[in-house]
Amino acid sequence: MKEVKSAIRRALDKRDRGILFQLDANSRKPYAAIAKELGISKAAVGYRVNRLVKKGIIKGFFFGG
Repeated sequence: MKEVKSAIRRALDKRDRGILFQLDANSRKPYAAIAKELGISKAAVGYRVNRLVKKGIIKGFFFGG
């Protein structure tokens, strides 16, 4: 399992990790707000989130109550 986690870390760049950090803190945070904090476009955030979902790194979004 440790090898899998380190392989995932290597596959993610700084921006991917930033997006995951932001979504982990608040999965309802708008892409525009994430983009502003990371200094990238809203479209880039959307593209990266979709890519992370397709790769299975993001399994779903939880909206706590």
